[in-house]
Amino acid sequence: MTFSVSNPAVASITNDGQLTATANGEVTVSATDASGNTATSLSIFVTDQQPDNPAAVECSIGDPMLCQIICGIQPDLPFCKN
Repeated sequence: MTFSVSNPAVASITNDGQLTATANGEVTVSATDASGNTATSLSIFVTDQQPDNPAAVECSIGDPMLCQIICGIQPDLPFCKN
């Protein structure tokens, strides 16, 4: 599996898929398997801004049920504390 990012000025990615943000901006990640099949992530928005009220962070997925499922899997996400 190989990984790449759409904007290396915003993030880098290692051979094992670890993404590191380097600047504010938007980036997508692509993964290509040995057969040449490629999958691309949704946009990832990198920012150093923190909300004034961390409790006000909301799930941006757009489907409340999916957000609840994600919070059941990873309850420490910022939007799960609402």
